Amino acid sequence: MRPTPMSFSSDRPTMAGRPEPSGTGAALRSTPTSLASHRQGNGALPVASLVQWFGRTCRHGFALLVGLLLCMGGLARASGTSSALLTFGDPVTAVTVPYGSTVSMKGVFSAPTGSTSIIKDQNLTTIFDPVVSGTTYTTGGLTASKTFTLTVTNPADDSITASVVVTVTQITVGAVTPAASSVTVSTTKQFLTTVSGGLSNAYTWAVDNIPGGNSTVGTISVTGLYTAPAATGSHTIKATSFEDATKLASTTVAVVAPPVATSLVTSKANPKFGETFTLTPTYVASTGTGSINYSVTCPASGVASAAVSTDWVGDRIFTLSVTNAAGDAAQTSVTVTGQTVVVADVSPATKYVTAGYSTTFSSSVTGAADTSLDWSVDGIPGGDATVGTITSGGVYTAPATTGTHTIKATSHAKTDVFKTATATVVLLPTVGSAFTPSASSVLYGGTTTFTASFSNGTAVITGTDGTNVVVTSPVSWTSPVLHNSTTYTLTVHNLAGDGPSTAVLVTVTGVTVDPVTVPKDKVSLTKTLQFAGGAVSGTSDTSVVWKVNGVAGGNAELGTFNTTTLVYSAPAVMPSGTAPATGGTVIIRCESVANPAVFKEVTITLYALPTITSFELL
Repeated sequence: MRPTPMSFSSDRPTMAGRPEPSGTGAALRSTPTSLASHRQGNGALPVASLVQWFGRTCRHGFALLVGLLLCMGGLARASGTSSALLTFGDPVTAVTVPYGSTVSMKGVFSAPTGSTSIIKDQNLTTIFDPVVSGTTYTTGGLTASKTFTLTVTNPADDSITASVVVTVTQITVGAVTPAASSVTVSTTKQFLTTVSGGLSNAYTWAVDNIPGGNSTVGTISVTGLYTAPAATGSHTIKATSFEDATKLASTTVAVVAPPVATSLVTSKANPKFGETFTLTPTYVASTGTGSINYSVTCPASGVASAAVSTDWVGDRIFTLSVTNAAGDAAQTSVTVTGQTVVVADVSPATKYVTAGYSTTFSSSVTGAADTSLDWSVDGIPGGDATVGTITSGGVYTAPATTGTHTIKATSHAKTDVFKTATATVVLLPTVGSAFTPSASSVLYGGTTTFTASFSNGTAVITGTDGTNVVVTSPVSWTSPVLHNSTTYTLTVHNLAGDGPSTAVLVTVTGVTVDPVTVPKDKVSLTKTLQFAGGAVSGTSDTSVVWKVNGVAGGNAELGTFNTTTLVYSAPAVMPSGTAPATGGTVIIRCESVANPAVFKEVTITLYALPTITSFELL
């Protein structure tokens, strides 16, 4: 009769919370009724009870004791232990260990002399034989999961077994990243992967199956840093588990040429604002894709771009970037300087404008392709009836009411550039009473007084005689002495220079001298002549000057003229021929004092008195 296998309570917790395995071990854990009364506390059986039980059940007088002494699971990676100590007994010990780990196991049992003990795996391959109770046995590195069974057999060929289960984690090599990437010749790229399930999880790198690569295919460091060769081509990057060379992952890398950007040329280096230009790139298209910043579509190499509008002022750097499949870029740039938009000062800067009248403001734009101006009044484009209107040509028409307004000239191309001027609206002057002289006709040398009244302005009187005087209202102004007919004009004007004008002609009567009469135009030396006439009219000054050959009142040589009696007394001797004497004649002139240009004159011939030397009879 075979001894009944010893069993332990199955309500003990399993290792790492694992479920109980099935099979032989499970059979060993069925609890016999004969043992139920011997359990204590958590189900452990006291040694005395075991002895009693063996005495009753072992027909051949031997007892087999297999007990669980210690269960340790898990294997620390790298710096941890490399084995797990497993103990045969109840419950079946089960652990999971990394690939390549060793496992230590120990069975504690009792058997009569002549018994055998052996440990086999699930394939019935003998692992340890014989097995000594309480002795620790360590496996080699495990690469597959195994179930180890301890079998103890007495001489009667009765056996008892206990098993431990070792689950070996398989090595996994993660995907190599980046996958299917590109790298520029002679540059580097970092590749990454992860390995799990092993003791060290170490791995090696190879390029085209060459460990670490070489100068032809490129080299790769132990950290996965790949240095591309000098030639283009496609290569395979492979990561292989150091512990299980059958576990690997790979990817491809394309070694590409460096990008080439030669030049970027602008058709205009200093365009006006709003003006268009083109950019012509030169690059090697086979080395990469060209792009130009500032949203300029990059054309083919050597082809001009679509028109680019200059919408900035100052320097703008346009850059041609040629990017290859590896993401490396070559660049070249050109600077395009947009001209500064300038609006000239508005002329005039300040202007008085009469209500309802028009005036013209002017300005100009430089630095822009569009040189037109937008005119506004007090911020109102084109103005309105309240502030006045302004045309596109800058002609401002003032409103009906007074006030000050801002005239703005804004660049149509660049609306933040502008200049301003000021328009002050004033009223038109009015004349209350007409510009009237006290006499519109005066004697030569006379004056006249003008009167007038006005408002909303200042006034000036100008005349054809050169008069130019400022007058205030009410006007009372006396002209200078008049010798000629003169036109006087009263001009009333406001600050804008507008206002009415009134002109008045003052007529001056001409000076006349009555004809000079004399009984005869001959007189002997020492004799006298009586003159008459010579009265002056047309002037308030009727006085005259009597002259003999231009000498007022004459003299002894020319003869004398009495202005009171109007008698000319001839000289005693004939005048010389030297001026003012003229020999045998003299000119008697009656000249207006008021206007010497007006005169009358008579030429008198002088004769010597006859003499008789003798008169006698013969």
